[in-house]
Amino acid sequence: MEYFLLIPVTGLILLASYLVYQSKEQKKSKKLLVEHGYRHVFSGDGNNFIAFDIENGMIRFGQLSKYKYEERPITYLTNYEWKWTEHNAVKVTNKFFLYISDVDHSMHEIFYGGNERLAEVEWAKFQAVVSECTAGQYREIKNMERHDSYDFFVSHASEDKDEFVRPLVKAMSNLGLNIWYDEFSLEIGDSLRRTIDHGLGSSRYGIVILSKAFFDKQWPQYELDALVNKSMSGQKVILPVWHGVEHQEVSNYSHSLAGKVAFSSSHLSVEDMAKEFLKLIQKNS
Repeated sequence: MEYFLLIPVTGLILLASYLVYQSKEQKKSKKLLVEHGYRHVFSGDGNNFIAFDIENGMIRFGQLSKYKYEERPITYLTNYEWKWTEHNAVKVTNKFFLYISDVDHSMHEIFYGGNERLAEVEWAKFQAVVSECTAGQYREIKNMERHDSYDFFVSHASEDKDEFVRPLVKAMSNLGLNIWYDEFSLEIGDSLRRTIDHGLGSSRYGIVILSKAFFDKQWPQYELDALVNKSMSGQKVILPVWHGVEHQEVSNYSHSLAGKVAFSSSHLSVEDMAKEFLKLIQKNS
């Protein structure tokens, strides 16, 4: 009988030891984050965290106990929300949901359990930190010296590059058109996100290659969002190109894009398509 009583006691001791160890590792990770410039750390009551380096406009997110993390510019944080999980209309646990592009698992969660007060305080602080960090990055982008003025920016998924995008860009360049295209404009050490913002800010038109691969990507989705914002301001800048997709697939992705006149790689060669884009520039010069 005494033997059986020892089993749960031993289990409790092991659990307590593990929790103490995990707590020490989490404190150690937070200290390292601060030393690396990530002075604003949000981890709630759990092991997941997100930390902000406001000065450099960067975020780190991952697990505290292992100090396992990924690092991205703040602009990769595309959305965030605070939600409660309910059971029988009773609040059970609450989390911060963070949506980060260009990572394998785009949704990152910060757990607050039933601690509503802590979540409320940290949510207010979180929004203020994101706002300050983002504002700094937008000021930097706005103040970037621009040496190029592009006719077109080509938004595409990397899977379509060799088969379709590169030949199209080459055909357009041969006609004298000035194209923003990652292989043409990005240098080693550049920030992809900042250079994309630069391209979108100084391009007359955005060519959006709509394909199955494009629909599965997240960073091209950001580019499209920026083009849509320009379109809403009254500028005709979205020029869709359908590559290997039909009307219904495009409609499922975006009704507004499906309603626009679009070129299709099924009906036009890249050379003919390039000539049509040249006509557009000549018409509006």
